[in-house]
Amino acid sequence: MACAENISSTKLLSENDQVILKKGKCCQVFQIKKKRFVWLDKVKFTLDGVIGHRYGTTFRVTNGEMVKVNKKELDEAFQSTEQGKDNRGLHDLDSNQKLSRDDIELMKKTGMEGEKIIDQLIENSTTFKDKTEYAQEKWIKKKKKKHLQIFTVLKPTARLLCEMYHGKAPQKICHIRIDTLAQILTYSNVRANCNMAVVDTTNGLVDMGNHEKGRRLERRFSVACLFSDSFALIVACKYHPTPIVLALLDYIAPCRPIVLYSQHKEPLMDCYAFMRERGGIVNFRLTETWLREYQVLPMRTHPHIGMSGGGGYLLTALTLMKPT
Repeated sequence: MACAENISSTKLLSENDQVILKKGKCCQVFQIKKKRFVWLDKVKFTLDGVIGHRYGTTFRVTNGEMVKVNKKELDEAFQSTEQGKDNRGLHDLDSNQKLSRDDIELMKKTGMEGEKIIDQLIENSTTFKDKTEYAQEKWIKKKKKKHLQIFTVLKPTARLLCEMYHGKAPQKICHIRIDTLAQILTYSNVRANCNMAVVDTTNGLVDMGNHEKGRRLERRFSVACLFSDSFALIVACKYHPTPIVLALLDYIAPCRPIVLYSQHKEPLMDCYAFMRERGGIVNFRLTETWLREYQVLPMRTHPHIGMSGGGGYLLTALTLMKPT
């Protein structure tokens, strides 16, 4: 039998499927419905054009409809053969661009495509040819973001949903960052066909990551599972973890991991004290997750200027034989 990933990669999109539309760092989840308009990045369009295509396909919005485009050709466009040696003699002035805002708006109203608008901006720029190669790429990237309505259709995954929520509404997922989610799944030793006890108030994000890593083709829920020995306990919620953990510890099998997440360390310290007093638990470890993002480009590799200040705290431990 083919694995779940191969099935999803070859599956053609149809009505009622869930998709993520991504443009740069802007992304949002939609359900495909025929003749239904959606809004994203100040653009109104229908999703009828994605039906029959696969996840990962790139589309352009033209007259309110999505039309498939070749992403490689878009990336290779606007390459200039003339560059300057440095930018020391350049000044950021409005007069550098001969086209006015009204001229650009008129082009858009007449239905001119984004590539042609960018070509016109390049031709009417008095400083573009004097910019360095890197400065030209940065300038073109900025204009593409503004004038090209290009979206990529992606499959909803725990990673993409985590990035989407963390960028738009982190409070809905208890401020869990992608590296924190990865550590939760790693410490809990998620694998196929394992029975995990999960307490989740992150819109199902942790539970989704649990099932993704376990590669289950089918999800089954049963009340009886709660009263059998679980392979691990994961708590990632907005409530104080101590009463939750103490109520569920009896259902965790010996030599199984416990992974607790909190945006603040004080609740985890309280929970640590209660679990240590209870006994039957060892290898306590309280850690703070931290992530540094890098831009990786030729001769331009450096940390991002704006980064998340914190990714929350994790308390991990290991159960022993239940105390008698």
